[in-house]
Amino acid sequence: MKNLFILPIIAMCLFSCSDDNDITQPGGTVPGDTGIATGIALSDSTITFTSKPDTTVIHTDSKGWWIESVTVDDETAAMGENEKKLTAENGRYEGSFKWLTVSYADGNIQLTATANNGPERRFNIILASQSDTVTVTGSQNALTLDEAIGLSFNNVTLDGFADTINISTKGKQWWIGSIALNGETRYSLTKEEKETLLNTGNFEKECDWLTVKCESHKITLAAKPNPGKARTFSITVETEYYTDTIAGKQNMIKIGQWPDQIKLSADSATFTAEGGTQRFATGGEQDWSIVEIDIDGDIHPASYEERMACAYEHSFNKTTGWLTVKREDEFLYVTVEPNTTGKDRTFTVTLQYGDWYSNLYGTQKSE
Repeated sequence: MKNLFILPIIAMCLFSCSDDNDITQPGGTVPGDTGIATGIALSDSTITFTSKPDTTVIHTDSKGWWIESVTVDDETAAMGENEKKLTAENGRYEGSFKWLTVSYADGNIQLTATANNGPERRFNIILASQSDTVTVTGSQNALTLDEAIGLSFNNVTLDGFADTINISTKGKQWWIGSIALNGETRYSLTKEEKETLLNTGNFEKECDWLTVKCESHKITLAAKPNPGKARTFSITVETEYYTDTIAGKQNMIKIGQWPDQIKLSADSATFTAEGGTQRFATGGEQDWSIVEIDIDGDIHPASYEERMACAYEHSFNKTTGWLTVKREDEFLYVTVEPNTTGKDRTFTVTLQYGDWYSNLYGTQKSE
């Protein structure tokens, strides 16, 4: 009979002396029992980031849980036992995984993604406690072509006279791949030139009749006068994942095929050495534009934006060196600064409406 009383006592001792510091639960094994309710409740468990640098916060009132693993782009990082214990006991954690940063403090799980310059990317985070396992899944949107490059113009037409157009971009992480004229590749950028353009936004190359210039990630195309037949060009703009194209043509110079549509009041002007301003009237169609200004043989084409404003807003104001050309409604104003060079200097202002061109030829006398 004595043995029957001893057995229950032994059993109670074995139970009370068992090591409760090694607890295996559905979420994993954690040294030590936090003594806190172990269900995991999250404000959100499905996350979508934009392609830009992005942050989201998941709130939880749950305690005593830890991070089992973080998987980013199919690469999984499993947490160590000590990390799990510290997270569960202290309610704090911070770690970086490729493009994703995970931090936890004061009941908030903050997830931060760096900018995505390529295709969609994914992640998942497994949270565990003594009685629960929860997975946070997420993705980051792919960078679109419009976000990566975002050309303001894909197709352009340049005038037969010397012509210029500016093209802006939404993205900044691009470079020019090649320049083709009339269907033939005339120049391909070197690796060093691409890296310089990517990092500084600057590049310049003259290919025969077309000059391609990049300044602070703004593209400028400048074409020389085209006395022959129409000619074409194409320029590839590239990123690591995308390629876009600027395709264009330059018309040939056409003079005199239309009757005079501008009716400029004079075709020549003479200024004294002291300088001054002269006004010229136009009596024809008013949607004419100023396409270029020649100063002592140096041609300065009007930009596309300047030509459009001149034609449709009847406004133009451009100072080049010692000469200022201005339009107000139907009037053309030319202003020259005093000439102290000791020699005569010349200018030509070219106006266009359709296929008709009018030139104002000017001379300023020396002292």
